[in-house]
Amino acid sequence: MDTPSAPSPVEFARPGPDEIAGQLDAAVAQLNQLDNTPVAEHVAMYEDIHGVLQDALTRIDSDQR
Repeated sequence: MDTPSAPSPVEFARPGPDEIAGQLDAAVAQLNQLDNTPVAEHVAMYEDIHGVLQDALTRIDSDQR
């Protein structure tokens, strides 16, 4: 009787530098649009940009481990 083999570990693709750079470029482009955006929407934009920057830093940190 054959014993079942253990499942293979799941591997996740890590984002490459180009993907992270694209996210950062999009965040900078969003910042450049602040002058054309109503002040009431600035907080939401800053929160979105902050999230993108946090995500990028987390991905960079995880790549260096």
